[in-house]
Amino acid sequence: MKPKTVGWYLLGTLVVYFFLVFFMVGIVGNLLVATIAYFKLGHWALETGVINASLKVAAYCGVPVGAGIWVLSWLKSRKEKKRH
Repeated sequence: MKPKTVGWYLLGTLVVYFFLVFFMVGIVGNLLVATIAYFKLGHWALETGVINASLKVAAYCGVPVGAGIWVLSWLKSRKEKKRH
């Protein structure tokens, strides 16, 4: 369900969406590196610490990006309301 107004629901949606995007990019990137290392070096280099690091990166990057996009859309809607 796509939010039509700039409210708390949109903020939550954006934060969760970008958290998941950064988390999945981190996991896929680490999986790609582990696969290359497996074929070149012969051992699997993916560990549980990588998942924890991806969660941290997702929290540190995804939450501010989602909140920043929400602030920009809130400012834009406020500017459009003042104009009319």
